[in-house]
Amino acid sequence: MSAETSFKNEEGNHQRHISEALRKVLLVGIGAAMLAHEEGEAFVKKIKDKGEEAETEGLKRMREIHNRRKQKAEEIIEKRINQVLHRMDIPTRADYLDLSEKISELSKKLEAE
Repeated sequence: MSAETSFKNEEGNHQRHISEALRKVLLVGIGAAMLAHEEGEAFVKKIKDKGEEAETEGLKRMREIHNRRKQKAEEIIEKRINQVLHRMDIPTRADYLDLSEKISELSKKLEAE
């Protein structure tokens, strides 16, 4: 084999090695990009799911707070109304029910005699 042929063979082998190395670098880059994309999508989905959970929990807590405040407001209003009725000497529903029960008892006693 001549020196020129040997040199061309070496040059060809060298180019193949470089081409193969470049191909591997390219494949590693593509693989890394795909992996980053997949992990990025999974991360975004996870964040979205957490956000939806937080929204649901937040709405639940808001309803609970609203219901507690509404109940407290109703209790305060009822108490104030009863105070006003008492000051004005106006009978309440409970007073009417109590009187109705007493009238029924008296009626039973009268019928029994």
